[in-house]
Amino acid sequence: MALFKLLTLLIFSFCFLFGKGPLVNAREAESVIKTIEYFEDSSGKLEINDVLLESFLLASTDIPNLGLSSSVYWFRVTLKTKNTSERSYILSVENPLIDELTIYREKGKIWDPLKMGDTFAFSKREIKDRNFSFNIKLSEKEKVIYFKVKTYSGVIFPLKVYRPDVFTEKNEKDNYFY
Repeated sequence: MALFKLLTLLIFSFCFLFGKGPLVNAREAESVIKTIEYFEDSSGKLEINDVLLESFLLASTDIPNLGLSSSVYWFRVTLKTKNTSERSYILSVENPLIDELTIYREKGKIWDPLKMGDTFAFSKREIKDRNFSFNIKLSEKEKVIYFKVKTYSGVIFPLKVYRPDVFTEKNEKDNYFY
């Protein structure tokens, strides 16, 4: 009986240490994703300045899943934090199967593109991560970011926001067995 209790304790301890808990907890940044909207570009030819004029649909779930499609999808994400001062965060699109992902961040009056995807060299990523992650600074002022997604697998857009320390801790746990 004592051996059974010891084994049970060890198994639960292992699950606690290496298991994936909720992505939003007390150690992580407060929820900063205000809205996720999407637009289907069936022609696949629109550029950022064209898309700015389009009407987007509000995603009905936290992780939009638009299924298999040959269309290009654009996502408009509005971010806002409760912090009065600007702080660093990491945004991560946690779908490593996306073929082409272009992130547009506004810098001054232009939209600065950052291209990623499983068809691009891993060495070109801003953050060396199996998912598509990048740095961003946020404050209490709303910030809008556009994502252009082209993929031959399912269009699933799981976007997460992390404080840098939590992101590092999460990746250490996730990559422990790889």
